[in-house]
Amino acid sequence: MKTKQRARPSNERKVYRPSAGLRVVTTIVALLLLAGAVWFAFISTRSWVSTTFCALPIGLFFVLVLTYLSYTARRTSLVLTPHGIEYHNPNLALRTSWSNVERIVEDALAPRLLLREPVLVERSAGAGRRGPTGQAVGQVIPLRLFGYSRQSALGQDLRRFAPFLFASTERSPSV
Repeated sequence: MKTKQRARPSNERKVYRPSAGLRVVTTIVALLLLAGAVWFAFISTRSWVSTTFCALPIGLFFVLVLTYLSYTARRTSLVLTPHGIEYHNPNLALRTSWSNVERIVEDALAPRLLLREPVLVERSAGAGRRGPTGQAVGQVIPLRLFGYSRQSALGQDLRRFAPFLFASTERSPSV
């Protein structure tokens, strides 16, 4: 007896944002650095008044850093659809079809998707690698920010949308 496979709706979209754990760790590290800077200022001056005046610009710097990191995290996303994948951050957007995804590299520190052919990157600002026509190009889509592992929700959705990435039981070598 044959079983029918349920067709995926062509408008299905899965959107991933940077993992909450990564945001928490980033915030904790920034706050520890701030505390260390204030402690160093106190040890250097041995005066609470001097420490306060020294710590104000340091504190402002870390508030600005945390604000930027929070802004970046809110504006970064990975979108999976039956037709392809999109990566967005505040500075760029990269879109490609599943047929252009060559393989997944499962490095512990930097899991990523490698593309067969570089794709044009829509840029909002900043410099980057440029193609022969002067257009920015991209050939890698990072997965670490989104809490990727084979067992994660992202890993399961990648398996569903692009099963060819998991056809081999071996892990892809680092590139």
